[in-house]
Amino acid sequence: MKSWKNLWKAELDNATPKLRQDVKDQPINVATIPNGKPARVAVYKRKPFMYGVASAVAAVLIAIVLCATLIPVSGNVDTFAFVVEVNPAVTISTDCNGKVTGIVSSNADADVILSDAATVNGLKGNPIDEVIKWYVDQTAQLGYLDTENVKAVRITTVNDGDKLLSKVTDTVEKYFIDNGLKSVVIADIVDLTAFAERSKIDVTNSIKAVTDCVQSFEPIFRNRNADGLSKDELQQIYKDCLSADVFVKSLGDYLNGIIDKIEQNERDVRNLYELNSQIMFHPDNCAIVKDYWNVKTFLKYFDFGEEFAALVKEMDDKVALYNNTYGSDMTDVVDLYYAVKMYDIISAQDLRGILQFFNSDFLTSHIEWLTDIIRSVSIDTSFAEITSLPNTVEEFVDKVRDMVELERTSRAKQFEEIYNSVRDKMSRSDYDKFKSGLFGQYASTDEMWNNLK
Repeated sequence: MKSWKNLWKAELDNATPKLRQDVKDQPINVATIPNGKPARVAVYKRKPFMYGVASAVAAVLIAIVLCATLIPVSGNVDTFAFVVEVNPAVTISTDCNGKVTGIVSSNADADVILSDAATVNGLKGNPIDEVIKWYVDQTAQLGYLDTENVKAVRITTVNDGDKLLSKVTDTVEKYFIDNGLKSVVIADIVDLTAFAERSKIDVTNSIKAVTDCVQSFEPIFRNRNADGLSKDELQQIYKDCLSADVFVKSLGDYLNGIIDKIEQNERDVRNLYELNSQIMFHPDNCAIVKDYWNVKTFLKYFDFGEEFAALVKEMDDKVALYNNTYGSDMTDVVDLYYAVKMYDIISAQDLRGILQFFNSDFLTSHIEWLTDIIRSVSIDTSFAEITSLPNTVEEFVDKVRDMVELERTSRAKQFEEIYNSVRDKMSRSDYDKFKSGLFGQYASTDEMWNNLK
């Protein structure tokens, strides 16, 4: 067995860098003095053992210091995060290769863009620059990015994200050039506190923690804090969601499109009510409960007069036609009275006048009534489903998603012509001159963003 001295010697030898053979073969230079005699070369004795240990430890410490200096400040080189703002803002996480691992809305406007869950899931695994280009294109398509005026897109990251930020900037600028858009990218590197403010993700301890949140969060901003809310709280928040200008306009346009049908529905309902009244007060009506639906149960037991039977037959035909026309299921007198009561609250003629000034106040204060009106006249109840108030968190989440999808469809139609306008493609040099001149107009990127967002 080797002695402890030999063991230590072996360990020290292993810790000492080995000299290359060419270094070992180099001749030893001998200094000379003026008289030509060789100078005495000092011969140093071997250093004590502990001196060797100290040297090895020092070498290790130097290596540690060098590594700590070279490792990025964030210490999380395996994940990156970006906030992309065009008023609608999203936060995107990536892996170490810049492949997207998650994307979430950072404000309510961005919910419209991320409304399609399948599309959002399909973005994962794609390069970050291509996903951001897709997002910017979506903001242009839906009218958030003004394609006819000078605008800015701000892309924010933290520390090591700058390695990908340059590539992202180039890709988005190429999109502007190819589509003739006079817009610029404001690339910004901030600390975690500023990043948390822009992303609306209240995490400031590490980018890894931020990216974990992005990957686990519900993508729709308005759905993110629904858990734990009471029914009343959910309904109030949902009413606030419905009061968004774009949705109010969409609903107003929809109601204007079916107002003729609403007026016809009111006439049909009142005709049914009048016919039912004639049946109830007809002298031949011997039923205990005299409305049309109860009379029907007695027809096979009694011989009613021809006139009365004709009224009942007429009611049969009109109820069947009503149910077929409006996709409804009027099955008893309660249904009839409820339909009549709706138009006692607001007549179809009154609604026609209201639609000229339709606004969020009317929507939120008459939401139940509007829901019932839509259900009464239309087989397509998509708007009725959206305007009906949620009772559970699950209903809230589903309704918000349906609502923002509807808003997306409306905005795409509204801005379709502008988005598809033909614009002259710019050259790279012309774009660089435009960008340089624009940046020169502002004292800081913050000032530029505040003016061009």
